[in-house]
Amino acid sequence: MDNESAYYNDPEFKRALRTYERMLESGRQTYMDADVLADIAEFYLSRNKEVEADRCVDFALKLHPNDTLLLILKARRFLDKGDVQAATAIENSINDKEDYEVQLFHAELLLYNFEFEEADKYLETKFPRVESQGDVEDVEDIVGLFLDYEQPQRALNWLQRIEGKSNGYTFFFLKALAYLHLERYEECITTVNQCLDVNPYYVRGWGVLADAQYSLQKYEKAIESCDYALVISPYDEVALRFKAKSLYELHDYAGAHAVYEV
Repeated sequence: MDNESAYYNDPEFKRALRTYERMLESGRQTYMDADVLADIAEFYLSRNKEVEADRCVDFALKLHPNDTLLLILKARRFLDKGDVQAATAIENSINDKEDYEVQLFHAELLLYNFEFEEADKYLETKFPRVESQGDVEDVEDIVGLFLDYEQPQRALNWLQRIEGKSNGYTFFFLKALAYLHLERYEECITTVNQCLDVNPYYVRGWGVLADAQYSLQKYEKAIESCDYALVISPYDEVALRFKAKSLYELHDYAGAHAVYEV
């Protein structure tokens, strides 16, 4: 199980989510911490419940109008909808420009505007050294950001900074994902297997493995990887898609159709 899934299954988070949803049902406003509400909004986004996420962020900002994390979350929602002007306006309204989330979002704005070199240089100035586990996690966030904006070589360059300093599954997953984007499929398979050695329940790792295997026309292997993913998460979209595609390539049209009916 990945860290995000583990957190969302934590009893304390589930209680907070129930409190928030019962508040909405009753119409009676309840005070909740900003961090908790941000987590609930992120939870909704992870489930593709964008309307619920936006409503949660708006409610949270009524309680905590100057909270940096919530403001950045609101700015990201504007960016997701293509409203760069509104996103930039929120960033400019935040006083603490040295806040980690603000710096990361500023880089994201540059990437959104195809200013890839400028984003890289900006992040270099803000994160020049890796000296602690926190720095390692910051670099992993930066790598994820570059991958989101289809910059796999820049992602690999940043991963070199933490080579040997991180043996967690996230490091191996990000490296494998970069190789996948670069169509370096054999290296992707080797690396994502290292990820799954550390955390065999990481469903996204199985999805990347299936993707690489499918790209190499190893359809039986891809189906096997998808089946592992589907044991962990029965409705995982990536696993269902690559299982169906692999079955189709093997001319098992009935099997492919059955997968699409799930």
